[in-house]
Amino acid sequence: MEQTLGIVIRWFRYSDSSLIVHWVTQDHGRLNTMARGALRAKSSFKGKLDLFNQCQLSFKRSRQSTLHTLHEVQLQKHHSALSRQLSRFEQTCYASQLISQCIEEDTPVEGLFELFDAYLMGMQVAQTESCLQTLCFECHLLDLLGSLPPSTHPSLPSPVRDIVLDWMQNPSRSLSTGCKALEPPLLRKLAAYLGHQWIAYLGRPPKNRQKWIP
Repeated sequence: MEQTLGIVIRWFRYSDSSLIVHWVTQDHGRLNTMARGALRAKSSFKGKLDLFNQCQLSFKRSRQSTLHTLHEVQLQKHHSALSRQLSRFEQTCYASQLISQCIEEDTPVEGLFELFDAYLMGMQVAQTESCLQTLCFECHLLDLLGSLPPSTHPSLPSPVRDIVLDWMQNPSRSLSTGCKALEPPLLRKLAAYLGHQWIAYLGRPPKNRQKWIP
């Protein structure tokens, strides 16, 4: 039995009584598990597997696939405020889908769990446009993947360069405590620049990105 800290990024029904749950974990990157009996009335998983819940989980690794058996979860943190704000909830779903597109299953990525956790905290407390927090998350994720050009790169427009440099120098502050507000034209330039970087990395625009871009 293995243990790790994880955040639920997706779940869906597998049978009348079981769920498949996808996680971002501290030790294993993106992890997929089967929660057998999770939908039963007296299940020990009841109320613990909501989207973006942070849990201590134990699981038994499969020898035949990347779908492992979830054994036990202990709820550590619940981001309840996100479910009450539709726009922020949709953007957080986008961020979790982006992780699924970029990160292979069972591939440890140093800093990924902490990045997503800080983003969730920031989305709950940000006083500026919530889309700015998601752009900040995109920026840090690209950097984590080694696909963010250096701040001196000629493709980086001068006003955007200053924002990216500030975010890179202060990752915890920019993500978890909220970003400084930007004027709409600059916000659009930043969104367009990061969009080009995602096309270069993925070969296509990320799914559902245009739904929240200003």
